[in-house]
Formats: sequence, structure tokens, C-alpha cells
Amino acid sequence: WLTFVFDISVQITAEAEAAKAVNQLAVAMEAIPDGFALFDEQERFITCNATFRKLYPDISALLVKGATFKSILRADVATGNYRIPRSQHPIWIETRLAQYRDGGSTAEVERTDGRWFRVLERPTSTGGRVAFTIDITRTKTRQVELENAALTDALTGLLNRRGISDRISKTDQWVTAGERIAFLHLDLDKFKTVNDALGHEAGDFVLTTVSSKLLEMAGERAEIARVGGDEFVVALPSEHGEDQVFAFAETLRAAITQPSYYKERLCQVGASIGISFWCPNGSDPLEQALLDADTALMQGKTLGRNRTVVFRKRMRAQAVEMAQIASKIKESLREERFVPFFQPQIEWPSGRVCGFETLVRWIGEDGSVTPAGAFINVANETGLILDIDREMLALGLDALYNLTQEGFENPSLSINLSSAMLRSPDLLDTVLDAVGWRGLQHEQINIEILESTLLDDRSDTIGTNINALAEAGFRIELDDFGTGHTALASLRKFPVHRIKIDRSLIKTIDSDPSLQAITEGIFSLCQRLGVDTIAEGIETDAELAVLSQIGISKFQGYMLAKPMSYSALLRWLADRGDLQSRHVSEA
Repeated sequence: WLTFVFDISVQITAEAEAAKAVNQLAVAMEAIPDGFALFDEQERFITCNATFRKLYPDISALLVKGATFKSILRADVATGNYRIPRSQHPIWIETRLAQYRDGGSTAEVERTDGRWFRVLERPTSTGGRVAFTIDITRTKTRQVELENAALTDALTGLLNRRGISDRISKTDQWVTAGERIAFLHLDLDKFKTVNDALGHEAGDFVLTTVSSKLLEMAGERAEIARVGGDEFVVALPSEHGEDQVFAFAETLRAAITQPSYYKERLCQVGASIGISFWCPNGSDPLEQALLDADTALMQGKTLGRNRTVVFRKRMRAQAVEMAQIASKIKESLREERFVPFFQPQIEWPSGRVCGFETLVRWIGEDGSVTPAGAFINVANETGLILDIDREMLALGLDALYNLTQEGFENPSLSINLSSAMLRSPDLLDTVLDAVGWRGLQHEQINIEILESTLLDDRSDTIGTNINALAEAGFRIELDDFGTGHTALASLRKFPVHRIKIDRSLIKTIDSDPSLQAITEGIFSLCQRLGVDTIAEGIETDAELAVLSQIGISKFQGYMLAKPMSYSALLRWLADRGDLQSRHVSEA
């Protein structure tokens, strides 16, 4: 017998250490929260953790030692669990194999059950690969939510400006051959008055109500966005002609203008709509069509709001001109080239000057004088009218103070305020401060309001401001009386101290008995209500004679005195002997 005795202590120790390492590896693998798999240098499967098998339940049986990465990948794709067209399966598999062999790839894949996986593959020191599969569904869902939030209006749930641009840029997905897109750019008229009068909750109610109407009426194929505070865009794919789209827009506008109630308070707005058309195969870019719809909308607002206007190419030049005028207005405001002109108001037959009206004039760099009619609409539409109003208020009150210093006894001044200024929440404080520090009396100031302002902007804020000004001692004067539909109602609703009978009721009054009867009726009504009257736009002796016979004694017009600068006014008054100041000649 031969007996061999070997010392295997080292081997047993090594085996124990190896077993321990394998056990530690297994524990570590199972501790990894994501899927983990290990492949050798010949792309053969070695092992994976339980999480990896749970992520791939349909191919778990194939995850055996020696299975190749390629066979596992093919089987996984064949299950149909990925959002990959079947025709693209071979290309997708080859792309993934190339990424795997590259050794540092990261791939994100979407499964048909809505889950998203991020697969990271990294080389080992022996030439193999470790693969991590991470479930990123929650991250992707949050990402989608954030993307949707970036493209969606939070209040209405409609697309926002970025969202509509993104959507309509993909016309191949929702516009069929032969169709074009009709863009309807819609702006709510008098929305600000709802916000001012009833609060932002009522304003939000109006916006959501309008959104619901748009969604209901525009149809499933339309894309609708809220692109501003009270502005919406409807992108409507259609084969219809201009007349049909215009008719639809008018129907839409009529629906929006229907009254609604928020907490039993009436909320009624109007709507202006601009329409443009865009052909996917045309030469004009998509962005131009959106600008064209906006240009048509602005044209409608300039013409008086609450209407639908279809874009015409000539409007582009008009829009450019408006932008240029707005730019020049801003520049001229900085350079103080907006100044008040003053038109005297005359008592008849004494000829005494009883007051003045301030009229804004724009002085050009060459000294030219531009009347308000040439720029006031642009100033209104661009919001610059507020700056002009404030400037005219300050300069007009300066002139009134200076007239007192020049020796004119108790002058009064009529100051025009726009609807934008009348909606200002700090209007009363602004006027009180401006008048107070100049030491003027409140009754010297006539706050002149266009009758059309009351017609177009029936706002509780305007009414509140008018009443507050009257209570503070300022006189309220209603301008252009007789040109709107609220004339008589205004005398009852507002504390009107004086009306200005409009030129339209005076022109040809000497030869038109009906105008004489109307004007006489207005004068008689005002007398009974204790409201003073003044006739404006007097241009002939015959007009003056008829109005005097009716009983009107205060007049304003070119026949009596044209609007003039302050220095010219001083000279005019001095020539009449109305001033006693020695400084007049210096002016």
C-alpha cells in the first residue's frame, strides 16, 4: 500500500474565500435596487439579480448561463413589449448590439405597458459587460407632465403660445391633403372691466367659460390656445372658403358675447376676431400667417372692436406704419414733444372768455403740429395713451396756474381723460395731487369724458372714479353729447355738470328744422335737470344765431377762436384786454 498525504489547508482556505466572495457578490447583486446582469467576454450570460428577472418576466426562462446577449435581445424584442414597429425590429436589434459592443452605451426604451427602462452597459476588466436596467417610468411621467405644463395654459387647460406653435408646426400629423389652416385670433373686448369691477375670480370664470365654448364649437380637429391674458387662437384645418370661415367666426363671436353670471353678477364681454389662412404647400411661412391674423385683429379693434376682420395684404403695411408711429410716440414722450393747445370757450353775446379746453398736439422735429386724430388710435391700442394723458394733465394744470398769475380772473379748464385713464384705480389721488400742490380750486377743473367712453367701457371702475371726482368738487363734462346711444341715460346715471352739444347736431342747424328741434329739446332737458350746456364746433354766424335763439349762451369753435399754444393764447388774451400782467409780451 502506498499512502499519499497532501496538505490542502491552502486550497480549503481558498475555496472558503471564493465561496465567501461569491456569497458576498450575490448579496451585493440582490441589494442593488435596479436590474443587474453580468456577461462574459464572449457575450454569454453569467448571472443576474432577482430584480432583473422581474423586469423581464417574459424571457426569464432564457436567462441561463451561456445564453448569448444577442439571443436574449432577440427574444425580448419578439415579445412585442416595446413600442417599436415590427418592420423596425432587425434594425433596432443591430443598433442595440452595436451599442452593447461599444462598451459605454446608454439606451432608453418605452414598453407597451407604459413603462420606461434606461439600460446602461459598461465593460468589465476581463472584457465582459455589466448591464443595469433602471425603471425610469416615474421620471418620464414627471418629464411629460412638465413638458405638458410648459405647453399648456394652467387656468383653461388649453395650449399656450408655445404649445400652439409646437402643435401647428407638425401639420403633417393633423392636416390632410387639400386642406389649409384658418387662424382665428380672438381678443375679448371689455374683459378688463370685468376684472376691475368684479375681481380676478370673475375674470377667471369668464376665461374658462369662453374656453369651453371654443372647445365645444370648434370641433375635435381644431387646435385652441390661450396666447395672452384675454387672447385666444383657434387653428382650424378646413377646405371651406373665406365666406364659410367668416360665418363660423361670427357665430363664435355671437356665442362669446352671450351674458353669463358669476355669483349672480352679470359678466358680459365682447369679442374681436382676426382671420388669416395658411396653406402647408404655400410660399408664406407659418409664423407669417399667425402675424397676419393678429394684424387683422388689430385692424378690427382700431375700427371699433366687436367685429370680425379677414386679413388683407395691405394690412401688413398698415401694421408696420402703426408700429412706427408707436415708436415715434414713445420717443416724442421722452423728448416732451406732446403739448397742450388751448381753445377758448366764449359766453355770448358778451364775448367773455369763460374757460378753455386742452387739446393734445404732437410737435414734430421740424416744428409741424399734428392734431390728436392722427395718432390717438395708435396711442390707445398700444397703451401709450396713459402717458399722454398724464402729461396733458400736468401741463394743462401748469397753464391754468400760470393764467391765474398772469391776471386772468378765475379761469376754468376742461381736461380730456381717456377711458384708460378713467379706469386707473389711483385716478382720484393722481388728480388731487396734481391740483393740490399747484394751489388750484377743484371747481376750476372740468373733467371731460367722451360719451363713447361710457358706451364702450361700461365699467364699475369708471363709474366709481367719475362719482369720486364729482364728490371731490371737480366738474364732470360730457363731450360729444348726442353721438352715442347712452346720452340720456348718462344724465341720469352719472353726476354730469355740463354737456357739450356735438358738432353733428350743429352743422346745418340753420337750415334743418329737425336739428333745431333736437337741440332745443336737449337744451330744455338740461335746464330742467340743472345741467349746463355748451355748443362746440361753431363755424358760422348762422349757427351761432340759431343756437343763441334756442337759449344756449356758451360756445366753442373755429369761428370764435382756434386751438393755440400757451404762448399764443397769452397774446390772444392780451390783445382782447383780458390780462393785466406785464409779462405777457415776454411770452
